[in-house]
Order: sequence, then C-alpha cells, then structure tokens
Amino acid sequence: MRGVADADVFIAFEPADAIAEMRGLVDDGTRLFPQRGDTLGDRMRNAFERLFAAGYSGIVMIGSDLPSLPASHLAQAFTRVRERPDAVVIGPASDGGYYLIGLRRLYPQLFTSSIAWSTGDVLTTTTRIAESCGLKVSLVSPWHDVDTVDDLRRVLRDPHGATRTRAWVTAHGSGKVEK
Repeated sequence: MRGVADADVFIAFEPADAIAEMRGLVDDGTRLFPQRGDTLGDRMRNAFERLFAAGYSGIVMIGSDLPSLPASHLAQAFTRVRERPDAVVIGPASDGGYYLIGLRRLYPQLFTSSIAWSTGDVLTTTTRIAESCGLKVSLVSPWHDVDTVDDLRRVLRDPHGATRTRAWVTAHGSGKVEK
C-alpha cells in the first residue's frame, strides 16, 4: 500500500477493542478505525461511507488477505478511479470474487445482502449490480487472495513477494505450511 503515491492508508479492523494491538502492527502513518456491520458487505459499505464523509473523493479498498499484491495493481486502480468518475473499479480474484474495489462515490447497492459474500459468484453479481446502477465496470489486473492453505503455499513459493508472510511463517513454525 505504501508503494502508491498520494494515497492515505486506512485499516478497518475487528474486533473494535483491538485498537492497541493494531497500533502495534502498523506504522505511524496508518490510520485505524473499527469495522461496523454484520456482513462483509455492511462493513465495506460503512468503511466507504466513513471515508467519503471525511472528504475523500476517490477510494480504493483491498482485502487483508493479499500479502503478495503488487503495488502496480493498486496504482492502476487509483488511476482508473481518478480518471473514470462513472466507473466502479474492480480487481478480479482468481476464485470468482474480487480483491479490490474502487469508487468515486458510494453506491450502497454494491454491498447489499443479496450478494453471496465469499463465494465464486461475487464478481459476477457485483458487476451486474454496478451495470444496473449505470456504472461502467473497469477491471484491473487479476490477482489471488489467500483463502486456503493451498493459496498460502502459492504465496510462500513466490520468491519476490510476501516477505513478511514468509518471515512470520518461519518465526512461528517450521517454515512449512502443513495440510
């Protein structure tokens, strides 16, 4: 996230009483706030709402399960958000969901309970909803998130990314991810 110029970094975390622990994990330039909402869609909508209310005119949100995401994917998303006010910018995940969503204003419909979150239909459903709102869908480069042990193994095999993840696995175990 730090590889993108002119972007403020926020982390929405849970549980709300973990603020002290979260502060110990991030640098001083990262702003923290607790997540609000019962579903993933509620939590994402509320985070966008909070940041738009704070005066931000373009927001790109990513998941926390992307230890090897290249900064170039984020930069591409921010460029598209700045250039295309009538678009929703989405980073397709290899599992049928998305790892990134960017907006110039809040469209609550994109975060509705009619979306079966954490399934292979999330990207298709979100795209359909965006188009019904009159938004153009702008896809950035696809990437993979970490949902399974096999996903983590793939990240650990990548010699160029996720150095902190590899270091954590080494420090907290044998350096191998078991089944």
